[in-house]
Amino acid sequence: MGWLRDETGLGKNAANHVPLTPLSHLRRATTVFPNHMAVVYGVHRKTYAEYYERFNDQPDLANSKGWWKKTKVKSQFSPRAAIAYPISEKGVIHFAYGYFFKTPDFSMLFDETDYKLSETGSNFGIFGNPDLKPETTVSYELGLKQEVALNTRLEVKAYYRDARDYVSSGIPIDLGDGKAYYTYVNKDYSNSRGVIATVYRRFSDLLGGQLDYTYQIAEGANSDPTEEFGAVLAGNEPTRSIIPLDWDQTHNLNGSIFGNFFGLILAILVGGFFGFILAALVVTFRVDQIIAGVAINIFVLGITSFLTSHLLKSNPELNDAPVFKSINLPVLSDIPVLGPVLFKQNIFVYFSIFIVIISTYYLFKTAYGLRARAVGEYPKAAETLGISVLKTRFHHVIMGGMIAGFGGAWFTLGSVGRFDEGMTGGRGFIGLAAMIFGSWHPVGALIAALIFGFADSLQQKLAILRTPIPSEFLAMAPYLVTIIVVAGIVGNARPPQAIGQAYVKEN
Repeated sequence: MGWLRDETGLGKNAANHVPLTPLSHLRRATTVFPNHMAVVYGVHRKTYAEYYERFNDQPDLANSKGWWKKTKVKSQFSPRAAIAYPISEKGVIHFAYGYFFKTPDFSMLFDETDYKLSETGSNFGIFGNPDLKPETTVSYELGLKQEVALNTRLEVKAYYRDARDYVSSGIPIDLGDGKAYYTYVNKDYSNSRGVIATVYRRFSDLLGGQLDYTYQIAEGANSDPTEEFGAVLAGNEPTRSIIPLDWDQTHNLNGSIFGNFFGLILAILVGGFFGFILAALVVTFRVDQIIAGVAINIFVLGITSFLTSHLLKSNPELNDAPVFKSINLPVLSDIPVLGPVLFKQNIFVYFSIFIVIISTYYLFKTAYGLRARAVGEYPKAAETLGISVLKTRFHHVIMGGMIAGFGGAWFTLGSVGRFDEGMTGGRGFIGLAAMIFGSWHPVGALIAALIFGFADSLQQKLAILRTPIPSEFLAMAPYLVTIIVVAGIVGNARPPQAIGQAYVKEN
């Protein structure tokens, strides 16, 4: 504000109390001499009235109250309905309707949050728009499921999806002098319609397959919210017609083979892959094994959560794995008490016992096992005998990862037949306790695992019988046993002397 030092005879009124800002001067000049030239830059000439009109049509960059505005609270109603009607003993027809919405990506809401325009350049953007509305989709689906032969099922599904308020880059906001900036706006739409025909065939309990044919037409204004902005930068006109979108697939044929056997092989390979990563971090780069192990665990939890939310939830048919059936061993399964426990089990139990036998023989009866134990106890002495410490450690960490992958596959393929987040429930750490309890011996680890398994099974059975013991105490039973064992019983167990110690080869 500008004030005279002597205010005698002057009242503080609108006539002499004028804020001294560029906007106030522009507004005052517009009312006093609107036709006078305000801006002269080359061929660009604007009067005060023209410049004020142009400026007033845009966000008030000079007044923070006009520019930094609050976003509006948004709400969305999303009704859905579905109905199924059996047309025969082995067939059903179904219809579904849904009104879905999708919140725009974070970058579309808050990209370029400083909202600052550079002094150079001609096109700026794309600025985020916090007031973007959710993208909405109206979906209709009509389908038929019919068993056409033994272990063979046919599914035919027709769908129609109309998506509105698709996010796109808006029209340029002209600032004059050949400069313009862009923001994200809700203006585009897309339409997808098509038919999917699928044939499922189960060849056995371990193997199945499916064949999918899709006919789809996907049309819209653009496939990418930045397409129009990119067209302007390239000197092209934005798309103003309906075109096929990037995910349009007029004809598409896919085939797949699935089964619990393939799932088991994949689990072993994935376990070996992460064992490779752990070996690379710990053996090659000498990262602390606890830090590396925790980091890998957190990463795996995150990636499985991502795949579950983006793949399995949208395709529930992929989360329906066949469970390995129990195999009764003749004669042995008829032994009282021990027979049903040990010899009426699935492949996971039998192979676990086999792994214990093979690993015990390998570690204590073969030259390679002797080398592995020597590397674990005295790596320098092993190196002097010509044993590659790094290579030995690398190979055995990978093998350990493969065995861990086999054990993890039990939860899906050996128990419930589906995958859920957190289904292991911390049992991997119980595995560490079993190893310590078993004094780093395969047979001892097996005995410890049976004890922990008994505690876990006991708490489940007591919960089913509705005992007066609080469920929280029942749930902590196996972990309580773990704490007691690790802290008390095996306090004097001696681990391999070089466990967890990085090895640097001496020249």
